[in-house]
Amino acid sequence: MATGYSGNLDFMPPGSAELVPHRLVPIRRTEGDYREGWPWAEPDLDGAAAALRRLALDGAYHRRLAQAGRSAVRQRLAPDTLAAVVRQRLGCLLRQPGRAELARGLAADHPLRALE
Repeated sequence: MATGYSGNLDFMPPGSAELVPHRLVPIRRTEGDYREGWPWAEPDLDGAAAALRRLALDGAYHRRLAQAGRSAVRQRLAPDTLAAVVRQRLGCLLRQPGRAELARGLAADHPLRALE
């Protein structure tokens, strides 16, 4: 169960988890990686409570959702799938100014040389 917004949807698609309704509100002040003015998904507490009740009271629904969640995680977070994403993203970062020079300075057989 999570708010139906942002990064968790990468591995919690609709139908695989209870996605709590939300409304987007601006962040009031910067804290850590969360910047003032950026959107924040404020969860609907009544919706969250209803979802918890449904999970607790409807065993068949709970089991179906759990199975769908396991399937989504196996598919979306499989090591080969994640490795390809990490390789691509690191490759993009290494091509940025200042970093490309570091990559060029690595030995030819260094594992980072294989990044896209």
